[in-house]
Amino acid sequence: MNDLEFRKHAYCNPFDETTEFVEASKSTPERSRFVADLRALDKRVGDVVNKTRVPADLADRLKHLAAIDVTAAPNTSATVKRVTPRYMALAASLVVAVGLTLSLLPSSGPNAQDMEFHDRMLSHIYMEEPRFEADSNTSWRQVSEIIESNGGHFKEDDRTRALRIKFVKNCGLSTDEDAAHIVLEGSKGAVQVLLVKGSAVSSTFQLKDQRFAGRVMPLGTGTLVIVGEKDEPLDGVQNLITENFEWDI
Repeated sequence: MNDLEFRKHAYCNPFDETTEFVEASKSTPERSRFVADLRALDKRVGDVVNKTRVPADLADRLKHLAAIDVTAAPNTSATVKRVTPRYMALAASLVVAVGLTLSLLPSSGPNAQDMEFHDRMLSHIYMEEPRFEADSNTSWRQVSEIIESNGGHFKEDDRTRALRIKFVKNCGLSTDEDAAHIVLEGSKGAVQVLLVKGSAVSSTFQLKDQRFAGRVMPLGTGTLVIVGEKDEPLDGVQNLITENFEWDI
């Protein structure tokens, strides 16, 4: 079971006891922690739902609101039966939602949306990898054109001109999401940089699997993704990009 399949399975049921999932969960410390975090989150959500206190007079107040709604649209008692459950469901949802929000606020790290973005980035990186050697003589001008087509610009100086660029492409990540995908020559292999406009993640977090390691971080109104082979130093590339790149307003 590869990392993408494992994460999808874990999101659906972190308590699965099938042999395949249990063995996959124990295969690496990262997977074990991931499953443990999901199980802990499930327990916290369950505790909030079970412990959230509903005001004693909530039912009477909702019935009063329902009665007001009925007077606005005259009808028989059937209308009251139809309207009241609607308020009840809405109020119950609000009570649980507020409780969940207050309970989960203190937690840190990537949320579910961030992790979905993480998995999509890994999938995209593996899909594009066979093309990295197709255009090994990429010029800085080509890079600038791709970045500008994605709504950004990069300051050109001696450091940026010294980058060894292997590949650049305007990549469609989804129907409404594009990215400038730049591949640089690193010390351990290819270093991949994706500049995604309009998809800012909630926080900086690690992107990794059994082969790659990197980071995802907010960059202005977008997202910066930097990935390399394991043990590839990435701080220099990150600093260079964050100091020289800007989104166009």
